[in-house]
Amino acid sequence: MKREVVVVAGCRTAQGTFGGTLRDVPAHELVRTPLQQVVARAGVSAEAIETVIVGQVYQTSQALNIGRFCALEAGFPFSVSGTAVNAACGSSLEAFNCAVREIAQGDSDVVIAAGTESMSGIPFLLHGHRWGTRRGNSEVVDQFEESTWSASTYRYGRFNMGMAADHVAKVYSISRREQDEYAQRSHALAVKAIDGGLFRDEIVPLTVKRRQGEIEFLVDEHPRRDCNLEALSKLAPTFGEDGTVTAGSASGVSDGAAAAMLMSREKADALGVKPLARVLSTARVGVDPRLICMSPAPAASLVLKRAGLRPSDIGWWEINEAFSSVVLSSCRELGIGLDRVNPLGGGIALGHPVGCSGVRTVVTMIHAMRRTGARYGVATIGAGGGMGVAALVELCE
Repeated sequence: MKREVVVVAGCRTAQGTFGGTLRDVPAHELVRTPLQQVVARAGVSAEAIETVIVGQVYQTSQALNIGRFCALEAGFPFSVSGTAVNAACGSSLEAFNCAVREIAQGDSDVVIAAGTESMSGIPFLLHGHRWGTRRGNSEVVDQFEESTWSASTYRYGRFNMGMAADHVAKVYSISRREQDEYAQRSHALAVKAIDGGLFRDEIVPLTVKRRQGEIEFLVDEHPRRDCNLEALSKLAPTFGEDGTVTAGSASGVSDGAAAAMLMSREKADALGVKPLARVLSTARVGVDPRLICMSPAPAASLVLKRAGLRPSDIGWWEINEAFSSVVLSSCRELGIGLDRVNPLGGGIALGHPVGCSGVRTVVTMIHAMRRTGARYGVATIGAGGGMGVAALVELCE
């Protein structure tokens, strides 16, 4: 790391369930409020921002370069450049890491990293209709369903993300019971966090237009208070009769956005901005695509190595909950228990808006570290095609 990079502000929307409150809010509108609010929280002028980097998976013709589009929509000066990152589920954490690298090497001093996804708004596709059809039927393709196969390649075999989660469960001998217990834990912890107001500082109100008028959306709506082991045990395997992964042990499909402002330490000092955390290291790794669901572990191991730390040094872990088997296999690889892992729940309960989750976990982690006093935190996430992305931060006093 050439220059010290600090996070000075971070916030997110509450996350809406699939087809829920945020159903009709496009991705670029979801992220507009976090972008504006992260500037307000930092207490700086928008003129100080140099670039905005936004992660999104399902980019559409509404906003092809969503980074630039949203910088303009947020009312930032024309001088604020923007770019988009698509690294599957790792998109916004990779956007965060890109911001870190840009500042560390001296290309910028003030960068906003963000992530957004409207999974409720993922379109259906009509392949081949550009040139018309002479006769016969046409197939309407669900882009969401089609993209779940992005974990695989034709060279290494075709499988979707759920099948990959099943495969990792078998490789690591993770039982159906363990996966159900972990899923129940996620919902219980998320509900407890919501009731205790532990997300209050990180969530910014989002104004949503409804038929009855405008409402303020403030509470994650995917966590289930009635989630229990008995109900989870009755769910059928989703990806094959001999599988152990169910809808209950998979992440929730949801909508949401998050943003973080990063600065060089020198710039933060010059502007009189108090840093929340410093970024010690970042990483991106590749693994066998068939083992994508344990990829958060090697990414985390690499950020630890680069920072000269051990797993036992980390006081707060955010391992993205794409599936129960992702977290459980990653914990086994890292040699850590669950006591410091996703203590407020994760993607299974809160939902996993794929382009948003990376920055969302960083924002949640930093707010939690400041509340609990944990010195070091790691956020790590797996990404389709067999990749892992991670970042390690240290609390600033």
